[in-house]
Amino acid sequence: MRNVTLRQLEAFLAVVDERHFGRAAERLSVSAPWMSHTVRDLERALHVTLLIRTTRTVEVTPAGRVLAGLASQVLTELESAIKTVRSMGA
Repeated sequence: MRNVTLRQLEAFLAVVDERHFGRAAERLSVSAPWMSHTVRDLERALHVTLLIRTTRTVEVTPAGRVLAGLASQVLTELESAIKTVRSMGA
């Protein structure tokens, strides 16, 4: 299995929140094609469809909803761990 990156999870969560690749890309200061490619790479790595895309909408699949919830928790806990370690100093 290929590695899943934090950047892929952040991109995926931004699309889930915005329900739009363009707005999600703006939020992360990246291009919409990069966003689309990154989320597709995540889907390939996981061997699952996370989003259903049409020309006008983005819908989250049941698997996507599960991943969004769990990934959000992981990123929140990672952020907390980083803050804790940084507060300890060198």
